[in-house]
Amino acid sequence: MNILKSLLTQSPRLNRVLRIGRVSGAIRLPVASTRPYSVLKVLEFLPNQLAPKCKSCGVQLQNEDKEKPGFYRIETGEKKNPKKDLDSVYQKALRSLSEEDQKMLSGGKSVELHLQKNEAADNSKDDTKIECIRCREIKFHSRFDSSQFPIESPMKVLEKIPPWAQLVYVVSAQDFPLLLDSKVFELWPARQIQFVITKADLLFPNNKSAQEKGLRFFQDYLERTYHIPREQVFIVSGHVNWGISNLLGSLKDDSFFIGSVNCGKSTLLQSLIYVTHLIRSKLPNAKREREMQKDEDHLGHTAIARKRIKELTKFKEQNGPGVSYMPGFTRSVIPIELSPTKTAFDVPGFGASDSNSFYEILGPAALKKLLKGVKFHKNGMYNSHYDTVKAGLTLTVGGLFFLTIPPNCMYRVKNLVNHPMHVFRNMDKAVHSWKHQSENPALKDVFLTDSSNTDLIRYEIPPFTGSFDLVIKNFGFLNITATGKMPDPMPPIFIYLPRQVSAVSRDPIAKFITKSFTGRDKNGNPLKKENIVRLSTKEIKRYVGHQQLIRPLIWAQETGDLSQSLKKT
Repeated sequence: MNILKSLLTQSPRLNRVLRIGRVSGAIRLPVASTRPYSVLKVLEFLPNQLAPKCKSCGVQLQNEDKEKPGFYRIETGEKKNPKKDLDSVYQKALRSLSEEDQKMLSGGKSVELHLQKNEAADNSKDDTKIECIRCREIKFHSRFDSSQFPIESPMKVLEKIPPWAQLVYVVSAQDFPLLLDSKVFELWPARQIQFVITKADLLFPNNKSAQEKGLRFFQDYLERTYHIPREQVFIVSGHVNWGISNLLGSLKDDSFFIGSVNCGKSTLLQSLIYVTHLIRSKLPNAKREREMQKDEDHLGHTAIARKRIKELTKFKEQNGPGVSYMPGFTRSVIPIELSPTKTAFDVPGFGASDSNSFYEILGPAALKKLLKGVKFHKNGMYNSHYDTVKAGLTLTVGGLFFLTIPPNCMYRVKNLVNHPMHVFRNMDKAVHSWKHQSENPALKDVFLTDSSNTDLIRYEIPPFTGSFDLVIKNFGFLNITATGKMPDPMPPIFIYLPRQVSAVSRDPIAKFITKSFTGRDKNGNPLKKENIVRLSTKEIKRYVGHQQLIRPLIWAQETGDLSQSLKKT
């Protein structure tokens, strides 16, 4: 390995790659590693990192065949909208004015500095920020070709990672723990992985609640289930930059960010880059501070806030990997330099074979809407709005599932999927409307899924007591609570899912991250049902692992009238 290092560092090109770590490629050989690796494995990883890559998806760039991945157009140097002579005349006239007149025209700003910045921006071009045609089409024109968004298995993705890597497993809080794939631990010991729970802003109102209430639950679950040390679990939000500074301080060099598609890896890395930029910008710089003060002196508080949000959005768009709601957007490993001694890598997301093709029945607009999620602290709390659904009725959310309420039952449903719930009088009516939605204009906003590209599979929901969360993989969950007098024994609950959609039954997550009624007064005495809301104490329950957090749905053979109705339609 020492020989390999010396050979690599003898080349100026490779030495620059090893040291800089930009889009053209980055790799550092570790001084020591707890995992064995060979020279051949290093040589396999190097060529992929040395080739020029797309800024957004990481695919190797080429300009020869537009049908192959990574195609981009070389600019000829001719601008479509060349600079007009009038612009040059204006700049010349502006410079000829006195300094006082210039400041009067520009509201007190330095005109010379502004012109120099514009000229520098026009003359300089960063050749490391080239994007392939596929990425530009999806970002600027919303044109989507599913064949260009392949999703690989965890095993295939992990083969792209060198043995010395420090793994960071990113898991979404939106449908936790469905995006946590235990197959990863067959190749990498779980205790050697850092776990980052993203999208915390969907569950918690602020960072303090996320760190105090949420982190403890996720640490409990991962420790009890996979024996993960508690200090290796973090909770963040890349969207609003919660917990990023804490994570940044704990990251090691050569950290490879892995996770399922749409778990938020690229957004998280953008946030890490932004926080790193903020830390650097806080270093003393009197000239920069004076310019910022001049810019903001004539603005109100609201305008300053808007300006900073706009700057944040622009910075994240221009720096780091590309972000898209389409699954499989990242296609290759993308190196990102966080500091001179710390490099991170964005790895393509992986998926399971049963749910990696949900874009077959969901268009780009529907995916974008669903993946935005719903705020739990607004719609999932004890006093949040709920709908009551009675026996025999069938409810659906965009056609992601069809659930019929059993006889003599009544459920309260809180919807935390970003689409309105709709109730039909029975299953036959629901399925018929779904399959013939184009014939009824009134139903155009009810369904999101395309019935022509799928078929329904029947499952039974495991028996539950009180309430449960019906978790729809990638898209959120519904909290379902039985109310009124329950029949004994409880009849089975059947649910129909499109083939491309996965779901499970989960113990209500609310009791682990929010305070719930204990059913006892302040002296520890049990209370009657009618007195619980008024007199009961509240507590946050700990996950102790005595029972499973999630239970898979039970496949049920197709029987009854529905099978006949499906055949007719």
